[in-house]
Amino acid sequence: MYHQLYPVIIPYPLKSGTPKVISGILRRIEIFQKNKLRYHFDGFVTDTYISIVLPSFYDIGHYKHDIEHVNAMTGIPVTLELIEKNGEHYLMKISYNDPLTKRQTVPLTQAEKSDLLNGAGIRMGCVGFFLLIGGVCYAAMKDFGKASLPGILIFCFIPFLLALLLYYIPRRQRIHSSHNKIVITTTIREVIGVVICAVSTDSSDRHVKKYGTGTGDLLEYYEAPLYPGDKVKLTYGEKNGKADWMISLELLP
Repeated sequence: MYHQLYPVIIPYPLKSGTPKVISGILRRIEIFQKNKLRYHFDGFVTDTYISIVLPSFYDIGHYKHDIEHVNAMTGIPVTLELIEKNGEHYLMKISYNDPLTKRQTVPLTQAEKSDLLNGAGIRMGCVGFFLLIGGVCYAAMKDFGKASLPGILIFCFIPFLLALLLYYIPRRQRIHSSHNKIVITTTIREVIGVVICAVSTDSSDRHVKKYGTGTGDLLEYYEAPLYPGDKVKLTYGEKNGKADWMISLELLP
């Protein structure tokens, strides 16, 4: 049974668009006009922009990135929830009737909480260390004079403060407030290579792989390449009975 982790959130610029739901057996998927995906069903096709983030509460610009490559499982039922505006489609959510997707809620132990808190602290410490090294190097270029203070403030202290406020403190609060975790086993259904920042006309374009899972989520994973059909285990912290924040993604044998 398909489990919806997040509600469909329509970006403000698309609020005036027309919702559409398209279902069918997916036969093929390909890149269309560089920054769209063309989904081939029995007897018809659908072209749509995709967002680089889910849920999609950002502006339309997040749908306009070039797509470098795409690969997907075919011969399976797929439902596309779209917004049509000015004759173009924007993908809000993709759903699969994935019989392999299973969900269970289990306690989050104190030992696991301690490990998560330690991991967050280590990552925050690494950020602080690299910013400190950068600040020292910058100050050395200014002969450690007062002229270096504005640069240290802008490029070191403020980024550290933002990381503290936007990542570390919320992460600690989520860990402390979570009593359970939601464990989902599912399969990779789509692999999409999205160009994030084109710095030149050759292969030095920065791109990131987005993995569409049987739950309908679009995730990133850097430890090893994933392929359509791979089984994965997604672990989330629970909040009010729903998956709130990701703890881990594990590739299963």
